[in-house]
Amino acid sequence: MQILLTGIVEDSTPRKIGVPPNARATVSLPKGSDLTLTVKVITPSGNAVDLGGAGTGLLLTVRKKPYRYDYPRIVKLASLSGNVGTFLIEPGDTHDFCPGMYVYDVWLTKDGSRDAVIPTSSFQVLESVAATPVRPPPPTLSLVENDTEPLILDFSGVDISAWAIEVHIAYATPLVRAATIVDGPGGIAQVDWLPGDLVPGIWGGEIQITKPGPVVQTSDEYIFDIRAEIA
Repeated sequence: MQILLTGIVEDSTPRKIGVPPNARATVSLPKGSDLTLTVKVITPSGNAVDLGGAGTGLLLTVRKKPYRYDYPRIVKLASLSGNVGTFLIEPGDTHDFCPGMYVYDVWLTKDGSRDAVIPTSSFQVLESVAATPVRPPPPTLSLVENDTEPLILDFSGVDISAWAIEVHIAYATPLVRAATIVDGPGGIAQVDWLPGDLVPGIWGGEIQITKPGPVVQTSDEYIFDIRAEIA
């Protein structure tokens, strides 16, 4: 997908017929799509602005709101040729965007000056049927080699009195540790680590619950980040 825009360096020259009174322009694209955004930079009189020379740059910034404290969602530098800058927006740049309205602008830095060649304008992200949701990273449990402080499992007030609970860590030979029910009605269990249980490294893991029936339920993956002890 390609969009052609005109950026204007306001230099007090008379405005030529056909040059827009301002360079604001709405950009619209489906989330997770490719977009080539081409900006032709001219003066009000229609003359091309040379984008060559050391220190010249064309910068695109996309934010949710037009406030400095709202962190940029996309920041791109254009490739430059003549009076044209080209921005490449890749699928990953908008993959995690919620559909809706954002804002963008384009700034030219040249000869020590900065000009908003496209002032703050609308950047619309559309829903896409084909966009695949990004799976969030697994939760991480940070532990230290040879620690024996129990791992507390809190099931938020669910009565776990009749449950059997195990924690599995995916070593070459998986470690299986049964949890002790500390407060069944309150939903609190704990895993007591033995010396040597916690091996330095980053390992996959899971929590497996067996309920009366029996019914087995296994959690999504956890990451066990176990660092080596210093001494």
